[in-house]
Amino acid sequence: LLPEESEHPLGGEDLLRGLTGARPERHVQLFRQLQAKWQCYDAYCRVCMGLGVNQILQGLSYYCICHTLVENRSPTTGYALVVMLQCTTVALAVLDLAGLKRREIIVVQVIGIMPCALTAWGIAHGRRDERGVMDPEQDYMMSPLSFLLQVLWLELWLRVAAPSGEDTAKLPRRFRQILFLDVFGDAVGWDPSQAENENQPDSKDYLDRSVVDDIMNDEERDRELEGENEALHAVAEQAASQLAMAQCAMRRWSACPDWAPSEEQQAEIDDLKEKLKTWGSAIHGELERHRHYGGADSIFESELRPWHQLTPEERRADPFAKCLVGPFESHEGYVSVSYHYDVETSHTLYGDAATKERPGALVLTLQAVATIIEDLEKESRRLLETRVMRDLHAATRRQQAAARERRRGAAMHRSIQPPHRNESAPEGATSALRRAPTL
Repeated sequence: LLPEESEHPLGGEDLLRGLTGARPERHVQLFRQLQAKWQCYDAYCRVCMGLGVNQILQGLSYYCICHTLVENRSPTTGYALVVMLQCTTVALAVLDLAGLKRREIIVVQVIGIMPCALTAWGIAHGRRDERGVMDPEQDYMMSPLSFLLQVLWLELWLRVAAPSGEDTAKLPRRFRQILFLDVFGDAVGWDPSQAENENQPDSKDYLDRSVVDDIMNDEERDRELEGENEALHAVAEQAASQLAMAQCAMRRWSACPDWAPSEEQQAEIDDLKEKLKTWGSAIHGELERHRHYGGADSIFESELRPWHQLTPEERRADPFAKCLVGPFESHEGYVSVSYHYDVETSHTLYGDAATKERPGALVLTLQAVATIIEDLEKESRRLLETRVMRDLHAATRRQQAAARERRRGAAMHRSIQPPHRNESAPEGATSALRRAPTL
């Protein structure tokens, strides 16, 4: 997204001073470059908006037909409303379409008016009983023609909205809204370096200053890069620690017997496992990327190892060692009993047995596991944002260095060029004119 020929990607401090602040800056050029990639979507969104307004008016017309002709038996009011709404569609088409002649636009819209007009005429002249209710068994011979004309109108609109023009953009330029896509068209042909070159300093002085500035700025850039790498390393370690904690918590809950969790708890466990796999894989990718810069290896497990496969050292290193899992509920008749599960001993502790046999033991609840997974998501997003900002700053510094090299090369080229001589007069004539006295 950053331009290649500027030291400051978005205009820098030039926007705040001098002539450059009053002219289209580099961010305008960047906007126009990005808009070129999305102008097709923008163009057809505007076309769909015009078509949507037309369909809203058509829907209102059919509502008026139903309300005035079918329910209230008022054909005059119905015809008046239909004529008013259909004239509005014609006026909107004339305003929206700029690449067709007036009579062509009217012909297209008359075809779109005919389905509504035929429907209104057929309902107004339909048979009714003594109570004024329309006969449900009556045949409307003109109704198929309404559908056929509606399909024909849509086909004509598709042809009108087809890409046109000599350029390679292939935009529907028959619509007037498309003519105003480029709001910064006045910036075409403007050279962003024009204002910078108006007050160009002396080449030798510029070379001397640029060398001194590079020597002073190299140390500052190195310090910034080192600080960003240290910040990224700290965030990566925090994310890895949170990932290890989340995996340990989920492993303990997965070690419970299948009959222990209720249906609601099992559904929540499955959802937490999916979140752990999603954010764990994201952190794993970032840690693998950071490992090339001296970071630690990833400890992500795409499939959690069961508790019984862990070594004794790994079980002792578990941050939730000797924590009970629960609470669970057991329904025996009309009585509900709460219990916990001890992963280390594979025992189920009912009621007060948890406080008697394991006094002071902590309980790892399912809500605590959900909170740990939420913190894992936050750490994953933080790690991703930190890495992206580091890469963005690095790309900016590279472009700034390249821009300085180009300016230094241009200044050196100007400094070694010989002075221009007057080619219109011979050298002897020029020296004679310098020696001539002034009258």
